[in-house]
Amino acid sequence: MINSAELFKMANNNGFKETVYSVFGNDVRISIPISEKHFSSDVAELDLSVRSYNGLKRSGISSIGDLFRALQENLLPSIRNLGRKSIAEIKTQYLNFCYNQLSDKKKIAFFENLIEMNSPVYKA
Repeated sequence: MINSAELFKMANNNGFKETVYSVFGNDVRISIPISEKHFSSDVAELDLSVRSYNGLKRSGISSIGDLFRALQENLLPSIRNLGRKSIAEIKTQYLNFCYNQLSDKKKIAFFENLIEMNSPVYKA
């Protein structure tokens, strides 16, 4: 079984998203911390497609904090012109952004929590 330190190394080598999906599958449950100091960051920092970015902006979601609240309230499906692919892209880019803000120590702790949250589907 792969431990959190090994998952951290895999994520550094193969990418965060690729590591998480290859080890836990597509039905992975993720809870990732984000510092309040990043809440004021513009959603443009997520490097989204034009469709996803414009959909968020049109709906009044312009900061990471706005997006955080929208995700908690599951508002993305109700935004015009955001389909499944756009929503998946937004969630993935948001997770990448949050993960990249963590220190190495917090990234390892994140993977420990991820293993706990997904123990029934943990493949490795």
